[in-house]
Amino acid sequence: MAQLLSDDSHIHVRVSVFSGETKASPLYSVKEFGNTCILLSLDKVLEYADVINIIQADESRRITTRKDVALFDMSAFREAVINAFVHNKWIDGNAPMITVYSNRIEILSRGTLAPKQTIEGFYMGESIPVNQKLSGIFLQLHISERSGRGVPKIIDSYGKDVFDFRENSIVVNIPFNWINNVGG
Repeated sequence: MAQLLSDDSHIHVRVSVFSGETKASPLYSVKEFGNTCILLSLDKVLEYADVINIIQADESRRITTRKDVALFDMSAFREAVINAFVHNKWIDGNAPMITVYSNRIEILSRGTLAPKQTIEGFYMGESIPVNQKLSGIFLQLHISERSGRGVPKIIDSYGKDVFDFRENSIVVNIPFNWINNVGG
C-alpha cells in the first residue's frame, strides 16, 4: 500500500489509443500517467479523459440553437476508472489498463470479483471492496463514497452488456456516441 501511494510507485498507468476497433489496428499514441502516487495517476487519467471526450455539435433538427453531445458519458467513465483503481489486484504490480479505440474506451481492472461477491450483487451495487484499505483511503479523500452506485450508474447509461468478466480481469467497454462520420 505504501508503494502505491508513494511518489515513486514503479507502477505504470497508461492510456493507449488505437486508430481502429482492435489492438491489431495501428497504435496512435500511448500516454504515461504512472510511476507516481496512484491517486495522482487517477487524477491525471480523468483529466486526460476530458480531452478525449469530444463535444460534438448536433445540428440535426436544429431550429435556433445546436445541441452539444459528448462522445461518451463522463460520469459513467469516471465511475468505471475509479472502480478499476480501487478494485485492481495491485499486488501483482500491474495497473488497470485503459485503451481507446475508434468506437469505445476499454477500462480493464486486473483481478476478479471480491470473495463473497456475486454477479447479481455486483450489478445491484452491493459494494464489497477487493482492497479494503485502499477503499478506505478513497473514501476518506472523497474520491468514492462506497455507496455502491458506480456499477448501477454505468448500467443506467450503457446497460449490463458493457461489462466483460474474464478469468483474471473485469472489463468495462464505454461505447462512443459519434453523431457524425468523422473524416468521411
